[in-house]
Amino acid sequence: MNIVDNSIIICDKEIKDRLIPSFNASPEIRIKFLSKEEIMEKAYFTYDDNAIVYLMKKGYSFSNAKEILDNLKGIIKGNDKLDKLYAMFQELKENGLIKVDPYFRRLFLGKKTYVIGYSSSDQELKYILSNVLKIEYEFIEAPLGEYRPSIKEFDSLQDEVDYVFDTICKLVKDDVPLNKIFLFRYPSDYDWIIKKYAKFYHLPIEFDNEMRLYDSPVFKDFFRKYQELNSIEKAFDMMEEYYFNDFGAKEKLVKLLNDILNIKDTDFDHESFIIEKAKRVKLKKKRYENSIKLTSSSVNDDEYVFVMGFSSDSYPSICKDTDFLSDKEKEILHLNTSLIKNKVNNETIARYITNMKNIIITRRLKNGKEEKYDTHATKDLKLKKERIERGNIRFNLPLAEIEVAKYNDEKRNYGTNNKFLSGLDLNSMRYRQFDYTFKHSPLFLNDNQLNVSYSSINEYYECPFMYFMKRVCNLNVFEDTFYMKLGKIFHLILEDSLIKEINLNDYQEKIDEMFTSPKDQLFIKLLLPQVEKVIKKNVIFINQSDFNKPLGEQKLVLELDEKTNLIGYADKIIFNEKDQEVIIIDYKTGNLFFSKDKVQYGLNLQLPTYGLLLENVYPSYYQAGAYIQRICVKNVDDNSYALEGITKEDEALFKRLDKGLDTKSYFIKGVNLTSKGHRKSGYLISDEDYNNMLSDAKNAILEAVKLIREGKFDIYPTLYKEKESHCKDCPLGAVCFHTPDSYRRVGNEEKEEE
Repeated sequence: MNIVDNSIIICDKEIKDRLIPSFNASPEIRIKFLSKEEIMEKAYFTYDDNAIVYLMKKGYSFSNAKEILDNLKGIIKGNDKLDKLYAMFQELKENGLIKVDPYFRRLFLGKKTYVIGYSSSDQELKYILSNVLKIEYEFIEAPLGEYRPSIKEFDSLQDEVDYVFDTICKLVKDDVPLNKIFLFRYPSDYDWIIKKYAKFYHLPIEFDNEMRLYDSPVFKDFFRKYQELNSIEKAFDMMEEYYFNDFGAKEKLVKLLNDILNIKDTDFDHESFIIEKAKRVKLKKKRYENSIKLTSSSVNDDEYVFVMGFSSDSYPSICKDTDFLSDKEKEILHLNTSLIKNKVNNETIARYITNMKNIIITRRLKNGKEEKYDTHATKDLKLKKERIERGNIRFNLPLAEIEVAKYNDEKRNYGTNNKFLSGLDLNSMRYRQFDYTFKHSPLFLNDNQLNVSYSSINEYYECPFMYFMKRVCNLNVFEDTFYMKLGKIFHLILEDSLIKEINLNDYQEKIDEMFTSPKDQLFIKLLLPQVEKVIKKNVIFINQSDFNKPLGEQKLVLELDEKTNLIGYADKIIFNEKDQEVIIIDYKTGNLFFSKDKVQYGLNLQLPTYGLLLENVYPSYYQAGAYIQRICVKNVDDNSYALEGITKEDEALFKRLDKGLDTKSYFIKGVNLTSKGHRKSGYLISDEDYNNMLSDAKNAILEAVKLIREGKFDIYPTLYKEKESHCKDCPLGAVCFHTPDSYRRVGNEEKEEE
């Protein structure tokens, strides 16, 4: 390949990476690399998030807006659909949302342009170069080669992959470096087994990283905090640093958030926009100094490439006329139709397999009961096929044990014999012996900055393994359920009610945006009036109580040690400035009940946690009570929306809390007076018991933090009084193998004393 100095090469990134070392060895040759995608973008136009937001405000979803923008390249009038798209392009251009580079063509002046790796049948690339950029260029592509490799056939996917990994191991045994072994990008249904085998064989393979920012621990941590704080900046500042080294996720998140903060129009649904953007951001893949790589380009004569799954449903990939733009519309716009794409794919695969000296092609004959058929290349090139039987040499002991165990299972269940049945001693491989317990690992030791909340500690005590899966493995799923959305809108209105008069009509636009289905709209219409009743009751309470200075949502922090903070977000704090007293309130739309008897076991920590936080942030104020206020109830009566929790046992305090108190408080559950004094109640607590409860809570929190840092995440769910357990509703049941002996049984002390 004779490339002259000061040239431009149009190729994909993989070919570029293979060519750069050879040009670096000749510094006198200066080369500029461009991909086809870069050519198309810069020859036509670029756009940013402002354009997506503009279309979303016209009623398009994020996905639809992006699809429209991506299909405006080279748009001209031609039919009703193209005319509308052309008008949309002009509108975007007039609003400064389309950026055209008028100087891009000058890049090619005085330079020789070569096209490598792209087919000369690629009509859209040729049209851009010839008619849009109006430059001369030369295609460099290999002719049909002389090699005719045989295709190795297997009964099943596993047999095929077994053969490939056996062959790789033989190459390594013969001193072939891993950097000279490649896997051609295989069909997606091979992915799981190849990744599994790579771990078993301890072979470093540089897989295409399909992990998106949305799936990363970094994003999950950020988004959880964003939902709590409703602020991009505050949520990012609160993130836990130990997540920040995963595949460039921090840098990707910073760029995504900066892009969103730079959007000129701020009136759009930031939450869904952040999610949609994060789903489209790929993270960096793992890199090794010496590894097997995936490829779709040519390799050298001293290198080996494995092509798996060589059947008609995968090679070449079949394109159909189902795109956003039809084939007829593509013809008008000089884009590649499905017919052209299929022609290019057929030519490419034929050239590829006939020009590789060391190519190993494999296929399975069946996928379950479904037969696999020969590719066009197999027929057109008259490639030979050979059935492969596996020998008796294995390069991996654990996989050999699984294989022999499978043969023994088949013999036990069906009476079938296999020639490898006695290949290993069953006792040495612990055949039919199982252990489902969690295995501690140094990987989960945590000495980094750790922020905990009552909910995370509560999860740990409900079950350490559940905490591990949700908080360490980040298997939480973002399900924006009706009740979550209901809680958000109720919290927003109640927060606003502390500073202004509330008119529910002012929130209608926000409600329509959040509740889109007819079912949700019906229920929100039925439930929303309750928030007015809550506000009315709260206003009456403030007006007739000495606790009359409310403070809206507050972040409260207690430093447990140099690397650990206890954090809570109080919905409302109310002060009695005259007597230096304070109460704290948390709104709930669900059914959460507080029991002070559970605190010693690390359960029901919400109210005592707020007590610890208040003690730290407002040490000069006497804590009069801590409450949950249920703001959405099934049956509304006089007792609805009353504060429910714990109140200090003091009749004078009752009168300061509820100055209109006669016999039974209309505002606070458990506060009742009789002619002989106050009535005893589980809602009341003495100063001594309250302090003991806070002490129990703090000890439980510190113990949980210690165990979390030590990586103690056993399957050890709590069973309270032999009947209350989180296991029944736990979403992680499919990955947990708890038994009756797994439980931490608590709350049975009274029974034992009897």
